[in-house]
Amino acid sequence: MAARFPWRQAATLILAKNSEGVSRDITEFKERQLKVLYIKRATKASDVFSSLHTFPGGTLDSADISDKWWRIYERLSSKLGLASVHKLFGSTLRFDNELLLYKQAGEHEGRMPAHIAFRICAIRELFEETGLLLCLGMEKLNWLEFSISCKEGSTHFNQVSNLSEWRELVHNNANRFIDLCSEYNCVPNVWSLVEWSNWLTPAFLSKRWDTVFYYATMKYGYSPSADNMEVSSVDWLEPIEVLQRASKGELSIAIPTAYESSRINRFYGVEMLDRFARWRVENYSCSRLSPVIIVASSEMFVTTFPKDNFYERSQVKQKKEIVNTEQNQEIVLNTNGLVNRYIRTGPSNFSIVCNAVPADGHLIPSLMIPGRITSKL
Repeated sequence: MAARFPWRQAATLILAKNSEGVSRDITEFKERQLKVLYIKRATKASDVFSSLHTFPGGTLDSADISDKWWRIYERLSSKLGLASVHKLFGSTLRFDNELLLYKQAGEHEGRMPAHIAFRICAIRELFEETGLLLCLGMEKLNWLEFSISCKEGSTHFNQVSNLSEWRELVHNNANRFIDLCSEYNCVPNVWSLVEWSNWLTPAFLSKRWDTVFYYATMKYGYSPSADNMEVSSVDWLEPIEVLQRASKGELSIAIPTAYESSRINRFYGVEMLDRFARWRVENYSCSRLSPVIIVASSEMFVTTFPKDNFYERSQVKQKKEIVNTEQNQEIVLNTNGLVNRYIRTGPSNFSIVCNAVPADGHLIPSLMIPGRITSKL
């Protein structure tokens, strides 16, 4: 039985593609071709994510770990001629087996393992919020097609009638996602998702989430749409565009969205991003990013991340209070030594300053917006 923690568990999906008409096989670009799916959360007074641009995702539901999923995947196992459903996952699904989030979720007898359940959660939330269904249709699927789908990324299953009705049903009851897959003879393509990062909400907030960020690719040609319940708009955007618009106050993004968009912005096309993401997960485990706020005032807001000098010295990862609201600005803005921090000096004037190489083989944020998003390399 999993231990109880003072936070919820969640999954988010960074879904990337090239611009329309650009092959994913191109490895060198003269211009940026990479786009990522962003959603705008609906305006709700009680929601901490209200009106923010984020990646699709949400809280893990009991339906995501339901033993009913075994029966769905057993159909695929039988279709591919495998002796057991466990071989379907054991021989084809690579995952981060050291991820702390998975270990803390624990194993539930008869239920789906954590590394599969969180992937189902991300795919379900994507369907609810955008209408994109990352599933494999089993009717005509053979082993070769399955292997290609696992290797190359997400497959959009677009044969669902009454799409709006199904989205609302799943939104109201996550168990209906199991019914959807059963009725249309498809399975969530959990093989296409790879772990990208792990974020834990700062300790001073009353509502906290321990969230695994997945990465997946998608071929162009499929149009997402907002559900007009939790999401007011959905767009394929270049990460640099999101960062620039946020720096001008044209949209609002949370710190994890800013940080991850800055990382992804290092890539011009989905092929190289995909190659990096799959290489990293084969060689490293995701380190948990739990921001520590060291300054919070009307003039300045500073958040530190692992390896930052202030983060290491503070040692307050689980404290309920902000470390120091009166910190001298000159000291805080001093970038000598190791720094890995987010600095905001106005409603939209923010920067990410980082010269610390992550221990998990990941990227540091890119230098793309002079005076706004910066990175000391």
